[in-house]
Amino acid sequence: MKPTKYSQTSIQSLLKRVEPREVFRVLGVDEQHFSETEDAYRTNCPFHPDSSNFSLVVEKDTTSTYCLDLGCRASRLNEGGGNVLEFYAMAKNITYDEALEEWAERVGFTLEPRGEGEIQAERDISYFKYIEVARFVEEEDEEGKLQTRPVHLVVEGEEVLGRGIIVPTAQLPAISKQYPSDLYRSVFAYELTNKEAIQQEQLKNSLFLLGNYYIIFEAQTSAEIVHAINQAIELVERLNKDFNIPFEAINIYYSHRLIEVEVDYTVFGITPRVDLSRVFAEMTKALSTSNGENGEAAAASGFSQVNMGVYTYDFLTPVPGTRISVGGKETYKIRLPYNLFKKTSYQRLHELSRRKPELGERGLVEQVSEAGRRLYEKAVRTVEGEGQEDTHETIATLFYRETETPSLLTTADQLAKTLLKRLFSENRLILRTPSEHLNRSLGGGFYPGNLYMVAGFPGSGTTTFSIWLFTKIAETHDIPCVYVSLQLGIEELFKRALAMLGGIDLAEISQKRLEPSQLYSDSKFHRQTFAAYEKFQQITQKVTMIEGTKVANIDHLRKLASELKQQTVETNGISNVFMVIDSLQLLLAQMKAAKEVDEQFDLDMLTSILKSMARELDITIYATSEYYTEHNSFSSGIDPTNTDLKQLHQNTQFADTVAIFTNQDTSMHNLIDFYRSTLAGTPREERTDRVVKRLREIEEELRASEETRSKGSVFAVLDIIKNRGGLTSKVVFIYHRSTASFEPVTYGEAADVI
Repeated sequence: MKPTKYSQTSIQSLLKRVEPREVFRVLGVDEQHFSETEDAYRTNCPFHPDSSNFSLVVEKDTTSTYCLDLGCRASRLNEGGGNVLEFYAMAKNITYDEALEEWAERVGFTLEPRGEGEIQAERDISYFKYIEVARFVEEEDEEGKLQTRPVHLVVEGEEVLGRGIIVPTAQLPAISKQYPSDLYRSVFAYELTNKEAIQQEQLKNSLFLLGNYYIIFEAQTSAEIVHAINQAIELVERLNKDFNIPFEAINIYYSHRLIEVEVDYTVFGITPRVDLSRVFAEMTKALSTSNGENGEAAAASGFSQVNMGVYTYDFLTPVPGTRISVGGKETYKIRLPYNLFKKTSYQRLHELSRRKPELGERGLVEQVSEAGRRLYEKAVRTVEGEGQEDTHETIATLFYRETETPSLLTTADQLAKTLLKRLFSENRLILRTPSEHLNRSLGGGFYPGNLYMVAGFPGSGTTTFSIWLFTKIAETHDIPCVYVSLQLGIEELFKRALAMLGGIDLAEISQKRLEPSQLYSDSKFHRQTFAAYEKFQQITQKVTMIEGTKVANIDHLRKLASELKQQTVETNGISNVFMVIDSLQLLLAQMKAAKEVDEQFDLDMLTSILKSMARELDITIYATSEYYTEHNSFSSGIDPTNTDLKQLHQNTQFADTVAIFTNQDTSMHNLIDFYRSTLAGTPREERTDRVVKRLREIEEELRASEETRSKGSVFAVLDIIKNRGGLTSKVVFIYHRSTASFEPVTYGEAADVI
């Protein structure tokens, strides 16, 4: 949105009153040159040389207006992509404010000026009337843990399996009558009506949320449920006594193994925010650990059964009054006022949940509690300023600093405070990956200060896996990410990143490159490509891609990483950089060709330098290596005759973690044989059948799926053969070759897989 002197709330109201068809009529487009589809309008672009081509698109949901011709001024690569009045201003060669004023007068609307100090992202609460609905069945696994399975849902012709439909909140009662069981809704309300648009706004960190404050207690046994009930009572009493929250503003929801406390957002003075979920998490932390308004200390133990993982923008919760299916049993999610909940035993709650007592609706409590407002505002300040006060002490300041002292030793007294702060510092970010199995094996994820190496036979997919992992890290973590590319050119990297982000077939991209005009005529491909391009743009500020002569200079890479690290520390307080080097053999060859090192310099020396750089700068380095022997990733030992594997161990002796990446086609029988032979005669032998059964199910699912067949999908294994900070393990992925993407596979609990 362009800068303007008018309130964003009133601009959004004006856009709802303006008909795109009328805008283009004023621009001289007649009805015969204006068409309408289910989700967009199409017409001629005034900037496009071919006036007979309906290349201009106006999306109905967002009024985003752009030309399909990438070379056009109005394309998304240039000035297009704004709302329809931004396009009107561009076409008429006037300012955006002048366009707003002209159309406000045309439709009889009064624009409100922006208030002093008013932020650009102001939102009108009345727009937040949309929620996501979904259907899931909860099932208990062999260990009694709940797993959710998506169920079919159709709303006004829109069909999904599980989640993905956005509806007005007012429509929920009718949907509940149509689907009286296993119906879920999002906790937060949106101002957007499209699931894809919501996800895109979230990726841009510009998704505004509104909703009641909530805290959820979980339990697995009857005893834990009783304890959770007592914790919920303690929480509500604290809200009332210490923060002056009236009991009338609080609802308690009870369902299978869950107790939810929900408080009207109005009593805290909550307004729409992009980080509201994080603010709620901070409020819960404060209620669990801090002193109350009256100075009385909170319970030392806090609330042990609170689920902090529910504070996300898309968290789903069962709809009150609907049935919940769990392991063949059905209960209702019931709502109780606090005074009734406090007097009701667990047994009585369970009885009520079996027969759905009817409770009348109530309105929001409008009066704001000043103590409650202070709790909310304190949480806002914490979220907005988190990480800014850290001193960022690192081992490098002690071991790699220049010093005038002749001593080369650092005493334990000098180290103690630094080591303790580093050990528990949230700013030394551990980089989690999309694979929970890989995270467990690595002790949580990729650690700063560590060197990780992945070897693979040429053509096995090692580079593609590294690009996918790099893209996921860049999407997930707010840190600089550097890709040092020697295997592929930057254009090919970008092509694969688009395929991954958009789920686009690489062959289709190649075809469109042969016939570029199809990018304009194929609206579906164009939409997919630009949706992926917009996702890529969200990470471009964090991503640096390098190829060429500078790659061969380690000092250049060290300086780049150091500067990027300093920038992110100053920006958000986080102290890490993720650097990928693909591959070590090519880097070594280029360093020798550039005369950066002599001919005696080898891979062993190179990994030593990279490990030192990771430790010195306290960053994460991930490197690939060529491995020219077919690797049996399902062997439990090392073949003594395999000289290449011995050489790999020697070349990577300075790395913290070493893995070999292999492509396994569509068969899991090698991994099944590995578990049978490895677990035989061990205390974990009884787990073999469970693991084998799951592996066979995964294999059958892959072979039976039309989607995976169309993507040329195969199994890929990351065999971790050395790991100083975690477990040696065999991590499985499904490699979708057509879209250059990977899907993590979970085939057992942490105690099962090795």
